[in-house]
Amino acid sequence: MKKIVVATFSVIMVVLIMSNLFYYTSTRDELILSQERDITDTVSYIKSSLETNNNGNHMFGQEINDALRLASLAIEAKLPPRIEGVTNDQLKQLANQLGIDDITLMVKNGDKNDFLCAKSSDPAEVGTTTNDWGDNWNRMFTQLWVQQNVKLEHNFGQALPNFWAGPPDTSYNHPDKVYNYGYYNDGKTNYIIDPFISDATLVKFNQIAGVDATIQKLIKADPMLLEIGVVNSNQLEGKAKREKIELSLNKTVFHNRILVDGKLKYQIYDDKKYAKKAVESNTTVSKVFLFKGNQILKTYMPVNIDFDGNVQKNKMVAIVTSDYKEIRHALTKKESQALFFTFISSIIGIVLTILLSRYITRQSVILVKVQSVYSDNIQQLYKTIQEQRHDIKHHFSTLQGLLYMKQYQEMEKYISNLTKVQISINEDVSINIPVFSGLLKTKIAKALDRDIQFSHHFENLETINFDTMKLTEIVRIIGNILSNAFIAVMENEETNRKVILRGNINKENVVFKIYNNGPRIEPEHLSHIFDFGFTTGKNNGGSGIGLASAKKIVESYKGKIKVTSDEEWTTFIITLPISKLITSEFN
Repeated sequence: MKKIVVATFSVIMVVLIMSNLFYYTSTRDELILSQERDITDTVSYIKSSLETNNNGNHMFGQEINDALRLASLAIEAKLPPRIEGVTNDQLKQLANQLGIDDITLMVKNGDKNDFLCAKSSDPAEVGTTTNDWGDNWNRMFTQLWVQQNVKLEHNFGQALPNFWAGPPDTSYNHPDKVYNYGYYNDGKTNYIIDPFISDATLVKFNQIAGVDATIQKLIKADPMLLEIGVVNSNQLEGKAKREKIELSLNKTVFHNRILVDGKLKYQIYDDKKYAKKAVESNTTVSKVFLFKGNQILKTYMPVNIDFDGNVQKNKMVAIVTSDYKEIRHALTKKESQALFFTFISSIIGIVLTILLSRYITRQSVILVKVQSVYSDNIQQLYKTIQEQRHDIKHHFSTLQGLLYMKQYQEMEKYISNLTKVQISINEDVSINIPVFSGLLKTKIAKALDRDIQFSHHFENLETINFDTMKLTEIVRIIGNILSNAFIAVMENEETNRKVILRGNINKENVVFKIYNNGPRIEPEHLSHIFDFGFTTGKNNGGSGIGLASAKKIVESYKGKIKVTSDEEWTTFIITLPISKLITSEFN
């Protein structure tokens, strides 16, 4: 029994531990997924802001480009057609007159594929080449030089008649500023006119009311967010980079910038790897990292929009950094709830194990008692069968004598009585409750053996889901009273020995009535009939124990037992509450 209890408890604990572990991991994953969903909404909002900002910049850029083209026409009108006749001071005075930052005049750099800044209002520009500006820029310059017009590729800049404006970018000579550049050549001069103005106003506007401002509002609204950076994944370095990167990018040219918008203070070595994975798979990638002793959750989401300028289409990634401490705090709270649940479940498991142990023990007791009842009944049946087998030779001798004397009528009567006895023993009882059936079979056999007319009838008892233990006790009650009834009627003539058993449901009670037509019990004896050791049938084998035992069992179930007796019948009435008899586990 102890092994069963220990094994059951162990199984319960293993199930609880596994459930708790599953709950912990699933909760952690769900919290991360929940944060991812929130981040998805955030990035969608940023994407909309980027598109709006990009469209606004484009419209604003078009206005600037139109102004640069008009400035180019004015410059052409003021300058000689050949560059040899132009001076740097002349360009400086003209820039001041037109209200632009600087003017540079560019020519083809010999047989090379780049161009030379031959004259400029900015002395730092003079003598520099476009060799390091990139293929896109030099390709546009070549088209403008040869064809006096530019065919745009991948929305790179803006083309107008005899004019091309490059995307905003830093000057190699002034890396701390972003400029809008215009380039004009209608074939009337032997140089390309390059007026340019600072983009500081637009940069400042973007910082105050553009995507950067949107990002700051989102971070402020969500305490879990540490920073958001929209980056050019092609330019992410595969090394740890910690310096602060501003939109103006004073440490790299604008078109090579890592950060397009937002901040990237939490840049780590693996950013390039997971940003590339997010872009290539076009899915969200989340990972927990340790950054300066603190755990952070970084989420990489591709931002698929067309972006004018040097940042390639579909190559931008939003890197959102969340404070994993907040997630861990929520997880700890959930884990505490899970541990509390485990503790309560463990207590319940222990209680259930104890109750199960009691139930198993109780079932063992029931099994023993039921076995005892069936054993007694079987022994009685076996004894009756043995007696009948023992007497069969006498029956044959009697039949042989009657046959010899040709007493056919008596012989027929004798055979009829034997057949009646056999049929009575084998007949079905009127109740489909095995324990009752066994009792009744035994009593029927005993009644036949003693020439007692025993009848029984039950109504609706099969509708009750009797508790096996209590049903066994009921059988003991009925069996004891029937035994006393059989003893009582033995004082009557053989043809006048009657015992009747009735059982039915009366409201909330089960009622059994047992009648016998034995001698009347005197009134002075009725009050002692259930006393231990008291009997009116000592001469017939009465012990005074059966009725006392029956009363004790009845009262243990809050029931009642009473007896009445007159010249015709002695009646025992047993009333038992149904609520005390039905199956109730662990009681």
